[in-house]
Formats: sequence, C-alpha cells, structure tokens
Amino acid sequence: MVTYEEVAEAAVKREMEIIGKQIAVKIAKETEGVAIDDDGNVDKIKGEGKEVIAKLVSEYEEKIGKVAVTLISKAIKEIGGDELDLPSRIEERM
Repeated sequence: MVTYEEVAEAAVKREMEIIGKQIAVKIAKETEGVAIDDDGNVDKIKGEGKEVIAKLVSEYEEKIGKVAVTLISKAIKEIGGDELDLPSRIEERM
C-alpha cells in the first residue's frame, strides 16, 4: 500500500518538473509536517497524513496556482495513492 510519504514525494516530484527542483523543495520544506531532503525525497510525514498532504498542496496552489492541484492529483493517482484517505479537493481531480 502507498504511504503518505510516497504521496507527498509524488507531489514534490511533479512540481519539480514544473517549477524546478530548488523552488519545489523549498516550498515543501516550509510546509509543516513534511521532512524532505534537498533532492525531493520525503523522509517522513509528521502528524496526520491527510492534513499534511492538504497543507502541502495548498502551499503549491498558493504559490503556483490552481493547476498545481490538478497536476499533483494526477501524480498521486499514477502511484496508486488514490487508495489512501486524501483531501476531497485532490480526490475530486483524480
């Protein structure tokens, strides 16, 4: 089964493709509950996974726009993350 760490990492990696590694990782590092290295590998989700994913996606949306939610949702579905309990705004776009 896919973990929240893998879901967060899929989100970060998708954003790295769009906005670049440095900015995508910086945004994730600033998101409460996400422990991430400089290469975009998520080491740990601290706290309730669903809430942390919601915060991470909101941070990307705030900085990049609504398209971030759609792109991240697709990336999460590609790894099988739709098996997890995810924020409704992500599930709606899968």
